[in-house]
Amino acid sequence: MFRLKIAVLSFLAFCQVVQADSQYEQIKEWGEIAVALKGDYLPFGYHNVEGDLIGLEVDLAKDIAQRLNVRLRKVQATSSNRLDFLQRRRVDLVLATMTDTPERRKLVTALEPRYYSSGVTLLLPKKSPIKSWTQLKKKKVCVLERASFNDDLATKYGFQAIQYESTKTGIIALKDGKCVAWMFEEASILAEISTNLSHDRHFPFHAPLQPILVQPWALAIRNEDNDHQLKKALADVLADWHRTGSLIAMHKRWSMPVTGYLTQMNQIWNKKTAAGEYVCQVTDAGAVTPDQCK
Repeated sequence: MFRLKIAVLSFLAFCQVVQADSQYEQIKEWGEIAVALKGDYLPFGYHNVEGDLIGLEVDLAKDIAQRLNVRLRKVQATSSNRLDFLQRRRVDLVLATMTDTPERRKLVTALEPRYYSSGVTLLLPKKSPIKSWTQLKKKKVCVLERASFNDDLATKYGFQAIQYESTKTGIIALKDGKCVAWMFEEASILAEISTNLSHDRHFPFHAPLQPILVQPWALAIRNEDNDHQLKKALADVLADWHRTGSLIAMHKRWSMPVTGYLTQMNQIWNKKTAAGEYVCQVTDAGAVTPDQCK
C-alpha cells in the first residue's frame, strides 16, 4: 500500500510538472508548431496540382515558425473543426480565416492585433444597375447554403435567397442569369476576382458595393493555457506584420487587393508620440495598447 501511494504521488507530481510547462516552452522543446490551416479557401489555403497545401495563410504560418525557430506542421482544418482541433490539442495555433467574435472568445484566446478584416458583399455583373443593397428587394440572390448571414440579410433587404452548395456553382448560376448577384464573404469574392484577372480571363463581374457585417480575423490559441510567453511572441509577430507592411506585401504577392483595413493598420502601427516612441505597443503579457491598435 505504501509503495502504491508513493507511485501515485510520483505520477501526480510528474503530471504537475508537465502541465507547468507552458505551451510556448513545449513548442520550443519539440522544435515544432502545429498550425490549423484552411485547405478550401483560395488563396488563403488550398491545394496545388501536386497536392501540397499552399496559400497566403500558409506563408504566414511559415513566417511564424521561422521567427520561433521551429518546424511548421501544417494541419488542414475546416470552419467546423478548427477550434475543436485547438481545444483537443491537435494543433497549437489556428490561422484559418477565423472571424473574431465574442462567442469564439469564450472558447479560445483570439490574439491581437488582428491580421485581416472581411465582411459580406455582392458579386455583380459589371452591367448591373444595382448600386445599393436596398435595390435587391424582391430579386433573387445566389447565396452559399448554410451561411450564417443568409436569413438575416434576406429579411432585412427583402430578397429571395437561392442557395448553392459552393462558390463555383453559385457563380455559374449568376452567369446563367438565375440570380442578380452572388452574396458571400468579401475575402472570397475579392479572391475570385483577383484569381480570374491574374490569369487574364474575361471576368464580367465586380464587387462595387461597400461590404457590410465587417469583422476582423484573428489567430487563436487555447484559453486554458494562459500562456503569456506564446501570446507575447505571436502578438509581436502580428505587430511587426502591420508595422513593416509585410501583410500588404503578402497580399500583393498573392494577387489580392490591399484592403482599407490593411492600409489603416499599417498607418496606425507606424504612428509615433512627440517623444518619438511608437503609439502602439505589445505588453509583456501579450496585450495590445491602446484599443485603436487592436
